[in-house]
Amino acid sequence: MSLALSYKMFSNLNLSASWSYATGQWYTLPPGQFAFDPIGLGGETQTQLNYSGINTTQFPAYHKLDLNFNYSLNWPTLKSEVYLNLYNVYSRSNAFARYVVLEENEDGESISVLKEITLFPFIPSIGIIINF
Repeated sequence: MSLALSYKMFSNLNLSASWSYATGQWYTLPPGQFAFDPIGLGGETQTQLNYSGINTTQFPAYHKLDLNFNYSLNWPTLKSEVYLNLYNVYSRSNAFARYVVLEENEDGESISVLKEITLFPFIPSIGIIINF
């Protein structure tokens, strides 16, 4: 779902806002792990992840708010615009990807650790557009 609002405050000042919401996507997460002991001489124990099904886990909901301010400058020879964009105003850490890695704990055992990648925290930007 997306909502967009735009308001012309003055003849040269525009304000706009957009808010997006989406339910979390489904993905496959291994619910457990198991270890294979070496057979024969030498070798080391191998830890494998146990995948019991596909698309069994869901990401959290995704949402963000963006704000935009545009101020038009009408110079006699140039038409220009100054803008301020505020992306992800409340800096929501929306999950982009999750993955499992095997790490060793203090006892030297391999354990599964869930890692997450998030994209784009709060990002302000300013600029000027000059039309000639």
